[in-house]
Amino acid sequence: MENKVEVIIQPITIRFSLFEDEVIYHFAGHANQQLDNMEKLMKIDVENSTLLDCNVGFLPVASVTLIRGEKNIIVDPGAHHIGTYGLLENALNQRGLNFNDIDIVVVTHWHHDHFSNLPLFKNADLVIGKGELDWAIETSSELEVKSKTEYVNNTLEVSSDSPLELAKGVVAIHTPGHTPNSISVIVEEESETVGILGDLAMTRNEYEKREFSHWYTEEQLHLLNSSLEKVNTYKLTKIIPGHDRAFNITKK
Repeated sequence: MENKVEVIIQPITIRFSLFEDEVIYHFAGHANQQLDNMEKLMKIDVENSTLLDCNVGFLPVASVTLIRGEKNIIVDPGAHHIGTYGLLENALNQRGLNFNDIDIVVVTHWHHDHFSNLPLFKNADLVIGKGELDWAIETSSELEVKSKTEYVNNTLEVSSDSPLELAKGVVAIHTPGHTPNSISVIVEEESETVGILGDLAMTRNEYEKREFSHWYTEEQLHLLNSSLEKVNTYKLTKIIPGHDRAFNITKK
């Protein structure tokens, strides 16, 4: 059975800040403007601020991707609000599916805009990077991790040693950088080799030009570049970034 890859919820990020006790929302059309360039607009000194105290918050919707083939697989079930308000359910229903039809949910990394709707998929196995849940407990809480993972069937971890085959023509690989144990999914489609990268590449510019967020450390940048070199060994023809529209790779 041939694999079919489809982004069922397209990404967008809205930023917001606090001004004289009012929350002000900021919106831009291009992914690069939605992300780091908003800090430039607000004249935030990234050398003296952190991501969490810079007064430009995130309301992100990451790419939610459906793979149909030997198994039904969701990559990154998305932010809380797309589940709570029915958007994710509607996206599946429009394709003749519901939550119970999903066999596997891949969480590329443990950030809220990528994992929050995991509990909706009660019949699915969870696939995640080896050690990512331990990191999640350290950076958030054991209670949060337990509340999101307690309903899954099995938890399958992707190690740095070898890819994990999820179905025929679908593998998950270890691609650290954005978080310590981020993973990506490689899918052989009929005429494409698709890389679903989560936030290994948040935008097209990050993939093509290696222009990464100014919030990354030098260690993270090294890992990001190494992981992108790794995914490129699969001779990808199409990329699905975490926070930008899918695009085809132009062969030079």
